Amino acid sequence: METTHKRYAECRNKINRLIDDLVTEILDNEASYKDAVQSAKGMKYKLYGDLGEIMIDEVVNRIYKIALEKATKE
Repeated sequence: METTHKRYAECRNKINRLIDDLVTEILDNEASYKDAVQSAKGMKYKLYGDLGEIMIDEVVNRIYKIALEKATKE
């Protein structure tokens, strides 16, 4: 069971890094937070399936969180 738990933790950490990378990439390529959210939601055709949907939701949530912390995108 410990091996499964360790593999799960490694997988979770990799997915979190991937989500962080997606947020950074989207924010770097979009002019506004609104455009960034639309871009993230448009990824549903590239990141399909249950995991893709969860990741997209998390990307959108993180963009919203950043938008609340920083009123304007520089």
